[in-house]
Amino acid sequence: MAERNNTYKDAKLDTSSLDKFEEKTYVFIGFKRFCEQLTADGKEKLGILLEKAESFYKLHFVIIESLSQFNTYSYDSWYKRQITGADGLWIGDGVADQYMLKINKITSELYEEVGSEYGYAITRNKPTLLKLLSPRLDEEVE
Repeated sequence: MAERNNTYKDAKLDTSSLDKFEEKTYVFIGFKRFCEQLTADGKEKLGILLEKAESFYKLHFVIIESLSQFNTYSYDSWYKRQITGADGLWIGDGVADQYMLKINKITSELYEEVGSEYGYAITRNKPTLLKLLSPRLDEEVE
């Protein structure tokens, strides 16, 4: 991130200067548990990295965490800057009852039970029902 940021600044904020960098995506599964393993300095650096992460840097972060655990970061500066609630993924039932992801229009379909095999992609505050992929066991094939 530092190298990308310095390249961008040296090029007088010209985003084309970042074309030489490859696109990278980092996935955190169990974000709170990951953060608990970091030193204070590591937590601070991660916070800065997440706060400064803009799409033109070609660094993307996917954070997978339960709502109750993820909500503990709502006062962090990176959270306030990056999380809008307009986009996200909700797995299972309860999308109409949650408050983290903002949905433009709550319909009766959003209250229906969908089970753990389905979820909702919320994009620009609009939910779309999804069938989630899951591993198929050999016994299920027969």
